[in-house]
Amino acid sequence: MNDDPAIFEGESEGLAWRRIAGRGSRTLAVVFSQVRVPKGKFGLSRLFARTAHHGLFLNDLTGGWYRDQERVIDEAVDDAIKTLKPDRIVYYGSSMGGWGALVTALRRGDGKAVVFAPDLLVGEPGSRSAMAGLSPHPDEASLTKLVATGSKHHRHDLVFGLFDAYDAGTAASLAALDHPSINLVPVASTHEVHDHLYSINVIRRVISTFDRAIETEIASKGLLIENPDWPQLARLGALARQMASGERVTSIEIEALGLSGNPGAMELAARADLLSGDTSRAIHRLEKLVRRLHDEPDYATITKRSKKAPALMLLDLLRREGREKDMAALTQELALRYPEDGRFGPVSS
Repeated sequence: MNDDPAIFEGESEGLAWRRIAGRGSRTLAVVFSQVRVPKGKFGLSRLFARTAHHGLFLNDLTGGWYRDQERVIDEAVDDAIKTLKPDRIVYYGSSMGGWGALVTALRRGDGKAVVFAPDLLVGEPGSRSAMAGLSPHPDEASLTKLVATGSKHHRHDLVFGLFDAYDAGTAASLAALDHPSINLVPVASTHEVHDHLYSINVIRRVISTFDRAIETEIASKGLLIENPDWPQLARLGALARQMASGERVTSIEIEALGLSGNPGAMELAARADLLSGDTSRAIHRLEKLVRRLHDEPDYATITKRSKKAPALMLLDLLRREGREKDMAALTQELALRYPEDGRFGPVSS
């Protein structure tokens, strides 16, 4: 328990929470942690500490995507409202936190949600929740069904990076829904879209008052994708889910979508080649992708993590294929770009 009288903490049934009184703002930000935030910590708490808002920070210590925690969440929110008496509530989160925030806002109907890259269905193949070890529950509702049947009292901001094949498919499903309660914001980014937008000062401007339109701030940085090809992105997402399910997907199917400029489509095609046994072609695709992400201005601000992932995959394939010279050259280049990352080794003199 924290000794600061302005802070109240608690834990029940796998959910931890921390309530902090604001500094003049009449807004309560209910912030849901992303996955793997350790006990005693709360995701994005330092970010919101720079604002004047009241804060209620939640952390699912089970890593279960806030499943079966509705009662405890509602008790924590209700108590915060009773104590802090806000005029406005904003539910906020990214990835696992995005799911928790949006589902809570839709269920309660007492505030808007601002969320980044939530899964379409918890535990489905290709989703971040499946990567965290979760499986779908029987009759569990998808995001589209929750939006269609949830509260319509507020319009929620849903932000997706379309350079992630699964997230692009989720965004396309929501676009097809065309529901008045969602403001769908497609971004030239990856699943790490929240970190990306934070790094270019979009997030801080948006959360400082929650009065600025997030799509306007993103557009000012040249990252808002105008008129996405939703049908083809829906197909890309479906192929990503099929591949994650163990079904055969060919790079020809992916190429036929006409999304050659989308890094998510490029990586998925490389994975398809690899699964079909064409390692040489997979290496060729990854070489193009790594070069594009690191050299082309359109991708300059994408997070380091998003750029490193395909580079690490490429290094592994070069090692497995015995291409030592190519591996050494790429390792040297990456060590120069990321000297803080020991995975690329020291820079050769």
